[in-house]
Amino acid sequence: MSTVKTLDFQGNKYTLNQCGKENYETLFEWVERSRTGDYTVYFDKVVFKTEKGVIAAYSNNLENYWEI
Repeated sequence: MSTVKTLDFQGNKYTLNQCGKENYETLFEWVERSRTGDYTVYFDKVVFKTEKGVIAAYSNNLENYWEI
């Protein structure tokens, strides 16, 4: 049984959809296959797929974010 990991960001709940390390998926490929409401941890960043696009934030400070 797996546990679904979620994260609250800007008043919305996001579900972990990890960028595939085993098949060497790039972040750009993840953006293409992910859905609104997904997030991934990519190096020291957390990347969110929002209704308006993609936002990255530092994993140790989600208040420090930017659109990509």
